[in-house]
Order: sequence, then C-alpha cells, then structure tokens
Amino acid sequence: MKKLRLKNINLSNLIFNHSLKITFALFLLFATILPLLIGGITSYVISEQTVQEEVSDFNKAWISKQKDYMELLMQEVESLMENIANIDSIKNVLSNETNETDYYTNLSTQATIGYILSGYNLRGLVSIDLISLSGAHYHVGDTLDFKSVDQITKAKLYIDALNSSKSIVWEGLEDNINENSTHQKVITATKLINKIDPETLKEVPIGLLIINYNLDSFYEHFIKSNFNPGSTFIIVDSDRSILFHPDKSLIGSKVDAEFLNNLSGENGAFVKTLNGQQTFIVYSNSTTYGWTVLSYIPMDVLTAKAKPIRNYTFGAALICFLLTSLYAWFLSKKVLIPINNMTMLFKEIGDPNADLKRLDVETNNEIGELVKWFNTFMESLAEKKVVEDKLKIAYEELEIRVSERTIELENLNATLNEDIVKRKIVEEKLANRTSEIQETLEKLKATQNQLIEREKLAGIGQLAAGVAHEINNPLGFVSSNISSLENYVNSFAVLIKMYQKLIQMVSNSKDKEITLLINEISIYEAEKSLNYVLDDLEELFADVKEGLERVSKIVKSLRMFSWMDKEMIYEAYDLNGGIENSLLIAKNEIKYYATVEQQLADIPEIVAIGSEVDQVLLNIIVNAAHAIKVKDSDSLGLIKITTANDDNFVYCIIEDNGTGITDENLKNIFNPFFTTKSVGDGTGLGLSVSYDIIVNQHHGEILVNSTMDSGTIFTIKLPIKQDILIGQQIDN
Repeated sequence: MKKLRLKNINLSNLIFNHSLKITFALFLLFATILPLLIGGITSYVISEQTVQEEVSDFNKAWISKQKDYMELLMQEVESLMENIANIDSIKNVLSNETNETDYYTNLSTQATIGYILSGYNLRGLVSIDLISLSGAHYHVGDTLDFKSVDQITKAKLYIDALNSSKSIVWEGLEDNINENSTHQKVITATKLINKIDPETLKEVPIGLLIINYNLDSFYEHFIKSNFNPGSTFIIVDSDRSILFHPDKSLIGSKVDAEFLNNLSGENGAFVKTLNGQQTFIVYSNSTTYGWTVLSYIPMDVLTAKAKPIRNYTFGAALICFLLTSLYAWFLSKKVLIPINNMTMLFKEIGDPNADLKRLDVETNNEIGELVKWFNTFMESLAEKKVVEDKLKIAYEELEIRVSERTIELENLNATLNEDIVKRKIVEEKLANRTSEIQETLEKLKATQNQLIEREKLAGIGQLAAGVAHEINNPLGFVSSNISSLENYVNSFAVLIKMYQKLIQMVSNSKDKEITLLINEISIYEAEKSLNYVLDDLEELFADVKEGLERVSKIVKSLRMFSWMDKEMIYEAYDLNGGIENSLLIAKNEIKYYATVEQQLADIPEIVAIGSEVDQVLLNIIVNAAHAIKVKDSDSLGLIKITTANDDNFVYCIIEDNGTGITDENLKNIFNPFFTTKSVGDGTGLGLSVSYDIIVNQHHGEILVNSTMDSGTIFTIKLPIKQDILIGQQIDN
C-alpha cells in the first residue's frame, strides 16, 4: 500500500483542528521551559538590582567624600580671605584715594599677605589680588608683572561681589585678571572689603579681594582619586561650567541646564538616557556653594557581571526546547499523525475529488488496530464510489447533448443582435464624425485668421524694430555730440568771462588803441546780447536733453513692441512696466481724446510671456480710447489704470468712461470676428486673441463689466507663478 499524501492542509487547519497535537506540545513547553525561564530571569533581575544598589552605595559614599574635600578646600580659602580682609593695615591702604602705589606700601602689603598665607597649606593657590576702588593694585602670586589687568573681568567680578548677598562669592571658572600670568583659566573667589563710614556709620566698600586657585592642581588631585571602574566623575560650578572632568578638553564647557534641573535635593541617584545609552547617575549638591559633584556609569557596565546568568538561562532553555521538540516529534509521528490522517480523510469523504486511499499500519498497538478497521471502511466506500461515478458519467453525457443544442440556438440569436447593434454604432459614428469635421473647419478658419492677424502684428513689429534701429543710431550720435558740444560751449563761456574780467582790468588803460578796442567789444556784446546768450545756453541744453530722452523712450517702446513676434518664452515680467510701455506706444491714440490716471501698486513680478501680455494691454487701452472717441464728448475722457495683488494673483483694472457695451454685445466680445466697428476699422480678433493669451496661455481670467453711456471696466487676473519653468518655450 502507498503512503497517504495529504493535500490542502493550511495553517488554520493545523492550529484550530489539530488541538490534541498543539495541546500536547504546549504542555511540554510549559512543563519544562517556563519554570526554567522564570527562575533564570528572576535570578538575573535580583543580581542586577543587587549590583546596582552596591555600586550606588559606593558611588554615593565616594561622591560625598569628594564633595567634603572640595568644601574643606573652599572653607580654607574663605578663612584666608576673611583674615586678609580684617587686617586694619590693609583696609587703610585700600582707603587711599590715589591709584598709585609706592614701593614701601606695596612691599609692606605683600609682607602682610605673605605672613597670613604662611599659616595655610594651599598648594594650588595662584595669586592674591587686592584692588582699591581708586584702582590701586596689590598682588602676591605667580608673576611679578601684574600691571596688565583684564579690565572687563575685573569689572564683572566687582559687580558680582557687589550684587551678591554672600560675604564671599565663588565665581567658579573665570579668566585670570592678570594677563601676564601663566594660568589664564583659574577658579576664582572674590570678597568685598568694607569699612565703617564715620558719617553714616554704615559699611561701604573700599576694595576687592580676589583669590585665584590653580585649575591644574584641582585636576591633579581628583584625577588620582579612586574612581569606580567604568564611571565618569564631574564637578560643575554654579554657572554650569565644568571644573573637573577626566577629559581635560571638556573642562570649561557648559553642562545642559535641563540636565542639571534633574539634580534636585542635596543627594540622589537616578537612571537617564545619555547619548542613546541608559546611564546610572549619582550626584551630591553643595548647598553652601551651589556646586555639584556627580558620577555616571553606563548600565551595561553595572550589569555586566549579571549577564552570564541571563546567558546560561537562555542556553538551558534552548536545550530543553530542542529535547522537548524532538520528543514531541517522535510521539506525534507514532500516535498523533495517524489519528490526524484518519480525521482528515473522514472530513474529505463528502468531497467527490478526494483521494481516499488506505493508510499504512506502522504499529501493532491500539493505534495499528484502529488503522486496520479504518482501511476496511475506506474500501467499502471506494466500491460505492465506483458505482456512483458510472451513473454520473451517463447523466453528464445527456446534459452535454442538451447544452450543445441550446448553445447553437443562442449563437444564432446573438449573431442577429450583433448585426443590429453594429449598424447603429456605425450610424452614430458617422454623425459624430460629420459634426467633428464641421467644428474642425470652423476652428481652422478662426486659427487661420488669427495667424493672419499675428503675421500682420509681426510685420508691424519688424517695421517698428527697423524704424527704432534707424532712429536709434543717429539718436546716439546726437546724444553723444550734444554732450560734447555742451562741454565745448561751457569752455568758451568760461573763456569769455575771463576775457570780460581782463577787459575790466585794462579798462582804465591810457592806451588809445586798447580803449578803442574795449569800446568795440562792449558795443558788440550789447548788439548780440552776449550775456543773455550765456545765461540761456544752460536752459537750451536742458531742453535738448529732455527732447532726446523722450525720443529715446519712444524708440525703446517701439523696440519692446517689436519683440511681439519673438519666440513665446515664459520669463519674469513686470506688469507695471508693461503698462508704461503700452501707454507710450498708444500715446498718439489717446492724447486727443482722454487723459490717463495711473494707480500702480508695488506688485511682484510674475512668470509670463511679456510680449503677449503687452499685446493684451495695448488692445484694451486702444479700445478704451476708441470708445471715448466715439462718445464725441466736448471734454477729454478718462482712462483709469489700477494694479493690485494678493498672495497668488496680480490684477490690472482698465476703466474708461466711453460709450459702454450693450448686454447683447457683451456676450460675444470674445468671439472671433465679432466687432462693433465699421468695416475696415477692425477685424474682430483683438479681444479674441487677448482672451486666448490670458485664459489659455497664462491660466488667468479676463472679466468685463460695462454700463451703456457710463463706460467699461476690464479686469485682468494673472497668476504670480506658473506650472512651467522660466525660459521654457511653448508651442505657438
């Protein structure tokens, strides 16, 4: 007998239908692995907590010891400062209002300080400085040249001492006020030296005592301390500056204020993430001086000794899992799989496509007997299935014959229906095609006329460019020569005035020939009005330059107009400048019939085809002038042009007080070839082309509002930005 091959067994069947196998496997897992995991994890957690508590207690005691040493050092420095400040001879020296120190006073003061200092063992002391309010400076320390003083640091130390409520102010890490000292960064303490004012009987400051402590000595003491392996020890002053760190490059840097805010109370310990790593932090705050001593160590270092417990636990669990899985597989193969196979075959008995085969008898126990009885049952079912299959085949052959005849009739009917539908579709397509051809002919006609109009404008533009070029050349000669001529004439005017001055100087000459020549010159000056001519020359040259400038602007506008036939390229465009150019070109059309009022706002540049927008502006402005002309009023009309903008658009409003447009004509003004002008005066394409430029090419809007006999308002709305790159050309 062949072995049974099970088909279509998915994960859901294994999970939900084979409960005996899953229950047995789960029982083995819970009975062996779970207790081991619970015991191992519990041991790991307890050992981790024990190590953490031991390190915490050690670090707290060690941190407290270092803080006590630091405070003892600071107290010894404070004792020295109090002794120096209470010496009457020092107070008398500082009370002197002069800023000069004599040799004897300086030597005596240094001796007094040295005598007091001999009673203290301060190995890291750098210098002691006494500074009076008048500027006198007494120094005992590492340098004899103490005349060069950092005035900014000195002023800061004095202000801090004056504003502090404490007798002695520990500044922490500061610049050494003695610029010639070899120790530029020192730990500084300051104390105001006061004296009783005999008039007010109040203490008044007479000087400042500054003691600087060596930062290197501070570092050398703490670097030799017995650190906990893997931990980092830091001392921070009240200004968040690091006074000690094993990494010398970090001394003087600032500690994050948010981090220091977590160090509340006098002592404490907590876990915080630093640089992406869980870190155990122990700290002690000096309530007296505001300094903080702290130590931190990564949690990985703390728990390193407990990790073998975790590793052994997971290793033992893995071995148990493998042994349990092996036993479960063996038991499943001998007991559960045969039962499962019989169950699956029982479920497939109702499926006609099921492959109902005999099962192999692999054991002689109760499971083997059960398999034998199951095979007997399956054989009887197989015989029954053979008979049923023969009956089914006969029935299916009859069904096939009936279906074939039915399909033949349905195919004939479908063929007739398809012919009718195809005929209707062809008729509809023919009608649509005829309509499309008619519409295309109309569009081609409109496009042809627009192209003719554009060619005319292009020809005018080329003619304007030629005229502008021809005018521009002699205009350049005249502009250049008029400047030279003005310089020459000015030179002659200066020379004439010098001659006139010379005549005045020799007018009293007794030489008859000179006197006669002077009289002739005076008569000639009077006849030719030479003084008037000299005074009028400046105004004449100004008028000539103004005329040349006006001609230059006209030429420039003609050249701008001539660019209308160039390639249509999007570029940065100034709408206000386009209005100015259009008004200059249309000036001759406007000046006899209307005045122009401009209210141009400070609007941003837009992305547009400048020559196309200029054509739209020129068309609308010229139409406004013609509307005022047709009205035939006794007074000049008004064309008002306004610009504005919002976040996304700029607006140009062109308003006239001409004849206006009727409601009937207002609906058709943008249609090609529609015009209200007489034959020969217009093509009817100006506003149609304008609409195409603004709406289709620039994705804007052109709106019209008109009232008969009152005028018309055109509003042009253009987007500031386009969905196209500057410099990109579009198909014309």
